Amino acid sequence: MVDYGAGRAVGHSCLTLAFADQGDALGPTVLMLPGPTDSWRSYELVLERLPRGVRAIAVSQRGHGESDKPDVGYGIEDFAADVVGLLDALRIERTVLAAHSGSCLVARKVALDHPQRVAGLILEASPGTLRKDPRALRFVESVISTLTDPISPEFARAFVTDTSSQNVPPELVDLLAAELLKVPARVWRQ
Repeated sequence: MVDYGAGRAVGHSCLTLAFADQGDALGPTVLMLPGPTDSWRSYELVLERLPRGVRAIAVSQRGHGESDKPDVGYGIEDFAADVVGLLDALRIERTVLAAHSGSCLVARKVALDHPQRVAGLILEASPGTLRKDPRALRFVESVISTLTDPISPEFARAFVTDTSSQNVPPELVDLLAAELLKVPARVWRQ
């Protein structure tokens, strides 16, 4: 059973982050950061499989899922400050950070700036940078810059299927597409 909740995290300002928290509060902790456009729900199947002796927290970063969506503050530094704020709010001294895709940049920033808070890193599909990647730049210029609200369900589903394994169950694709629709176009652009 996963406990769903909202915590207060302090980055550049106070905001609410949605997260799932399960396992032994006194056990080793892993904090999972989903990739851009994903919410904590992308880790549901992982949470179900983790041992109860591990405290596992999956968080929706600012602008994603049910977390607050401030007008600004979507840089790696902002997301990293939110991670540290969430650790503080949950009274977690050290954690293993598990991150996917662009959130690996956030996890690495936390590890570099707060090494005493990070017991280890698990980085999946980790880019070195996104700044000079020609495919990423083309995608931003041709697709992201043209997004408007509301984002179409067809776009959301296509994005999820194009960026996921072919083995993802259809019901999970539906869930991830629905979560993606919660991300405003302005958050994508920032």
